[in-house]
Amino acid sequence: MVFREKSLFVFSFGSTGVVGFVDGSTDGSVDGLTEANKVEEVIIESIHPPVELSDVYQSVVSADVNKTTTITNAESEAEKIILEAEKDAKTTVITAKENQTTKVADATKEMTVYKAALEEYRKRLFVIDKKISFFENNIRYTATVNDINDLCNLIVTTSYGETKTLSSGEISIIL
Repeated sequence: MVFREKSLFVFSFGSTGVVGFVDGSTDGSVDGLTEANKVEEVIIESIHPPVELSDVYQSVVSADVNKTTTITNAESEAEKIILEAEKDAKTTVITAKENQTTKVADATKEMTVYKAALEEYRKRLFVIDKKISFFENNIRYTATVNDINDLCNLIVTTSYGETKTLSSGEISIIL
C-alpha cells in the first residue's frame, strides 16, 4: 500500500509482516509520522495471496470483473433503451401534431361546407318572418319565426314576447 501526503510513506506487505519506508529510508522506520499527517490517497499494488488461497482469490477477482462487466453492459443497454424511447416519444409527438393539424384542417373544411349549406337553407326557408302556430305541452302558441340556429332549429318569438327554440314538431303558417 502506498500512502501519500506531504511526505511519501511506503508500506509493503511481505512474509515478515509490514515494512515501512519514509522518504526513501530503508531501515523500516516511520520517523516523522505524526498525528498531524493526513492520508490523502491509498494505492494497493501487487498483493499476492498465499498459494493455498490463490484459487479463491482468483475467483473473487473474476467475480468482481464479471460484476463490473455486467453492470457496465446493463447501464449501456439501459442508455440505448432510454435513447430509443426518447426517439419514439419525439416521433409520436410529431405524428400526433401532424394528425391534429390534418384533423383541424378537415374539420375546418367540413364546417365551411356546413356553414355554406346552412346559409343557403336560411335563404330558402320561407317561414322566416311568418306567423305560425305550434303546440307545446298541449298548449297552442302563436309566434313569429325569427331565424334558425346552427342546428337548424327555429327561433321564434311568441305572442307573449317569449323567445323559444323549436327543435321538432309540427308548425302551421297563419295566413
